[in-house]
Amino acid sequence: MKTILWAQNEDAMIKDTFVINDIITSSSDTPEEMNAFSDLTQASNSLRLTPKVRRMLNELKGFSEQANFSIVNNTYYIQGCFEEKDNVGRNMPYMFLTNDCCTFDDAVLKLKQASSLIGRSCIDKDLDLMSTFAHLDSSTIEKAVSKLYKKKDLKIIIGVICIIIIGLVLWKLVN
Repeated sequence: MKTILWAQNEDAMIKDTFVINDIITSSSDTPEEMNAFSDLTQASNSLRLTPKVRRMLNELKGFSEQANFSIVNNTYYIQGCFEEKDNVGRNMPYMFLTNDCCTFDDAVLKLKQASSLIGRSCIDKDLDLMSTFAHLDSSTIEKAVSKLYKKKDLKIIIGVICIIIIGLVLWKLVN
């Protein structure tokens, strides 16, 4: 295995697309595709972004809740959604796996190259955020995002207090 990209198609009635080592297939029945899908699902068992972290990042930065990644023994797994939508209006998901890279950023480039072969574009905002966290472990990521999230809550509280104070000052001026 060097690179595997699985992508949902626009129509659920059409079989999913695989790009395996830059070769496009869409039968989903060959042993190679079945093994590739098995590799992808196994890699998804060690994701770095917990559901809680993805939810917070979604609220803070508009991060897709489907986006995630793992890095195990120089094998890079990235999942997310393409910019393009299916026939129901949802962003089409993908899973990508490679052991043909030295860094997470190299894996992102490989993902973009494989995606371009099938005319798709990854959501860059998600890839940029994942690149930011690629060198951190899950618990460090959660601590960092929790701090950002708490700062957001603090800004809201300060904003509400300011509105109340302004309201009281205006009320005193009117009366």
